[in-house]
Amino acid sequence: MGYGLLLVTLINIGTSIAPLQLTNPLGKFQTGGEIIERTPFVLLGMVLIYYGQGDRSLVKNAILKTLSWLSLALAILLLSIIPLNIINSWHYQQQIIHSDRLVSHEDTIQQFQQQLIAAKSETEIGTVLQQQVAEIDLADLSNIQQLKDHILSDLSSDRNALTNSRASGKNQQSNLFKKCLAWNLGALVAATLFLIFWQSTTWEKSE
Repeated sequence: MGYGLLLVTLINIGTSIAPLQLTNPLGKFQTGGEIIERTPFVLLGMVLIYYGQGDRSLVKNAILKTLSWLSLALAILLLSIIPLNIINSWHYQQQIIHSDRLVSHEDTIQQFQQQLIAAKSETEIGTVLQQQVAEIDLADLSNIQQLKDHILSDLSSDRNALTNSRASGKNQQSNLFKKCLAWNLGALVAATLFLIFWQSTTWEKSE
C-alpha cells in the first residue's frame, strides 16, 4: 500500500503541474500549491513503506535509505516554496491592480454621463459630445436626442461592467491571500514532518 500510494501521488503531482508555467506568476503560484496539497500523501506512503518493513534485505535497505534522504530533499523543497509563493502571489496581485487601473475610467464616465444628463437642448448636447469626440460632425446627425439616450445607455452599461470588474478583482485578491496563507502553513507543517521522518530514520540507521 505504501509503494502504491507513493507512486500514484508522484504521478498525480507530475501530471497536475505539467506543463510548467515558469513565466506566469499565477501558474507558478498554482504549481507550488499543487505540490503542497499532495505532500501529505507522499509522507503517508513513505511512512507505510518504512515502518511496514519486516526482514530488510539489501535492496529494501537501499530503498529505505533513499526514502530517508528524499524526505530531507522534500522538506527543503517545501521550505523554498514558501517565499516563492509569497513573491508569486504578490506579482499576481500587482497584475490584478494594474489591470483594474487600465480599465477603470469610472470617474471620466460618470462626469460624461452627468454632463449629458444635464444637457437639455440640442446645442448643449452637441457641445458635450464634441468635448469628448472632437471629430464628430453634428450636421450628419438627424436626431441628437436619440443619440444622447443611446450613449447614456452605453455609459450605464460601462459603469456596471467596471463595478463588477472591481468587485471581481477584490474577490481575487482576497482568495489569493487565503490560498497563500493556507498553502504556506501547509508547506511549513509538511516540511517539519519530513524533517522529523528524516531525523528519526537517520538516527535509526546510525544506531
